[in-house]
Amino acid sequence: MSTITQTKGLTPEQVNQRILEGKINRVKDTLSRSYGEIIKNHIFTYFNFIHLVLFILVVLTGQIQNGLFMITILFNAMIGILNEIKAKRIIDELTILVVDEVETLRDEKWIKVRSDDLVLDDVIKLKTAMQVPCDCELLEGYLEVDESILTGESLSIEKNPHDTLYGASNVVSGEGVVKVIHVGKDNYSETIMKDAKKYIPARSIIQRDLTRLLRFISFVIVPIGILLFLLQSQVMHLLWQESTLKTVSALIGMIPEGLVVLTSIALSISVIRLSQKNVLVQDLYSIESLARVDIVCVDKTGTLTEGKMRVLEVIPMNHHSLEEIQNIMGNYLRVLSDSNMTSNALHDYFPLKDTLQESSVEPFASARKYSAVTFEEGIYRLGAYEYIIHEENEEDHKKMNAYLDKGNRVIVLAKEEEVIALIVLEDIIRENAKEIMGYLTRQGVRIKVISGDHPKTVSNIAKKVNIADADKYVDLSSHQEEDMTNLVQENTIFGRVLPEQKKQMVVALQKLGHTVAMIGDGVNDVPALKLADVGVSVKNGSSAAKNSANIILLNNDFGDFPPIINEGRRVINNISRAASMYLVKTVFSILLSLLVILVLKPYVFLPIHLTLLSAFAVGIPTLILQLEPSFERIQGDFFVNALRHSIPTSLTIFIVSFGLVLSGIDTNRMYGMLILFSAIAYFYTLYKVYRPMNLLKRSVIGIMMIVFVFVVFFFQKYLEITFVSSDFLYYGIGILVVPLLMMSLTYLYDVAVKGYRSIMKKV
Repeated sequence: MSTITQTKGLTPEQVNQRILEGKINRVKDTLSRSYGEIIKNHIFTYFNFIHLVLFILVVLTGQIQNGLFMITILFNAMIGILNEIKAKRIIDELTILVVDEVETLRDEKWIKVRSDDLVLDDVIKLKTAMQVPCDCELLEGYLEVDESILTGESLSIEKNPHDTLYGASNVVSGEGVVKVIHVGKDNYSETIMKDAKKYIPARSIIQRDLTRLLRFISFVIVPIGILLFLLQSQVMHLLWQESTLKTVSALIGMIPEGLVVLTSIALSISVIRLSQKNVLVQDLYSIESLARVDIVCVDKTGTLTEGKMRVLEVIPMNHHSLEEIQNIMGNYLRVLSDSNMTSNALHDYFPLKDTLQESSVEPFASARKYSAVTFEEGIYRLGAYEYIIHEENEEDHKKMNAYLDKGNRVIVLAKEEEVIALIVLEDIIRENAKEIMGYLTRQGVRIKVISGDHPKTVSNIAKKVNIADADKYVDLSSHQEEDMTNLVQENTIFGRVLPEQKKQMVVALQKLGHTVAMIGDGVNDVPALKLADVGVSVKNGSSAAKNSANIILLNNDFGDFPPIINEGRRVINNISRAASMYLVKTVFSILLSLLVILVLKPYVFLPIHLTLLSAFAVGIPTLILQLEPSFERIQGDFFVNALRHSIPTSLTIFIVSFGLVLSGIDTNRMYGMLILFSAIAYFYTLYKVYRPMNLLKRSVIGIMMIVFVFVVFFFQKYLEITFVSSDFLYYGIGILVVPLLMMSLTYLYDVAVKGYRSIMKKV
């Protein structure tokens, strides 16, 4: 490519002036929230406001000890803010590592500049696999670009000098020098996607279910609170102070105040832990998606292989000589500006020559699978046999298959419709590919290999790394109009895949109920990366792929993928366990509130009782145990799994509470029994949720029980509870009955869920 003579590039003074005028290629960062937004989102929430109002009401009653729940709220907010700020700093630091740099002509020198530091009128170089950083005019060269991200059209578009290239489009092939004509919010992509993020956020079942729960609670909490206060003060004739405390207790119990914060904390900690493995998480909830993945779509290149090839053999065809082929290839490669794995291998093998005069060049494009150069002797094409030769030859196929069966790749050099040479290449298989595929298989994760190469070649490479069902392959070039559903069910290896077909495969797998991870690093992977449940790319991938991915491997090593899945499973499994504990209070508080309304009996807990249970049986142990290993694959609905433990416990506490209310025992004795029996139910649930036990789990649960018992027995006055020796028999009965009741209710819950699912299947 010739040197630009029309301009010397911008001077430092011109660059600074444009920056002062705001003519710089920056838009609001979407990868992390600002410090102000983080603090605001943790402090100024609807439920924090409700807690503040309830705390003020408790203060007005004069019983400040019942306002200890506010300490928990402030502690949760503080921990959430600190963890998210730490995670933000890590994301911001790692993001700098993956922001693309472009060669820019400034003050007569080509220098590398971050794409978001470009200014209006900058002159830059673009080449294959780059994302166009902003709207530009092509000055020199030839480019083919994919504008599907803007227009929806999947076909690549040729760009010649004076044509416009749009920011966010992707260079499919070629090389050129362009001039920046729009920056920042003036780019065409920004005008049509003002509110769009660079990537589609990962789908989150936890986020969805938490949102539904909080929406329901926020809808009912105010009217229920008013009704409870009026019933207890006006109908039951309790003092306003007592009515207020019991109403506050009921409302506090309904709010799983720690669950949302714990989820945020746990995911933030995972971001920090993954950053230590050189993994950039661009979306917190993509960690959850990884934990649920049961199918991984991988490209052969960079995952099974190192992304490098070498020429094994050149086979002259149809009476052409090796010297003739070397001469043609030397000239062909001299004029072709393609920069990809295949062309690099060819350049290493064939010395460049300048003996033929070219008249036109057609760079390689993934849609057509070949490149072309016109010399005085005729048009030569290099690429996939079936895309170049329209009348297939049986002898050609026989020779090609001999190499394809060994897992090699074969491309053809053709003049017009005549094959003049077969060029045999081999992929260099990654050292750890077999180990990675074995891990995924053991974890119950199925692998789909997607490639633009011949399916037989890919199949043989897949067999070498022990991918299950590697012999089930299909050539998608002959299935372009077919529904993908049956194809993705029946096959493991997919060859001759177009970018649009990758997207169709992801959609088909999702419709079949699978959670899909897509791993890709090229422009042609972008549509699939955006639609997958979680997209994974690498630091050296194209800018388009990185902007579309939820997770970026900064080591450029697919070997980092298994630890990421483990981290996702660990954090989500532990969040699910914690949710079981947090939802206990929510469920029994709603049930007890209904009891107050239906039988006109006062609410049985005080706020301080629930604060103690929440702190020692839920908040502290679940926070500590968030770091525990737990690598089994996530299955099923988040809340259905959580409620399996919380509903039996909640019903047990409700039944015990109802029985104690009907017993007529005086209030302080009843409080003592209730808090003791509730603690037994809570700690037994904690034991069930975190099985199997290890030393840490036993220690945490044991210490929490000891501390809880100590506080309850030595602070009876502040807790307004009384333990008397004459009730020891009841305590003993309760210690036996509560676990038995919980086991019975768990069995009934499982039977009910199984019956419901059976009915729904029939429906």
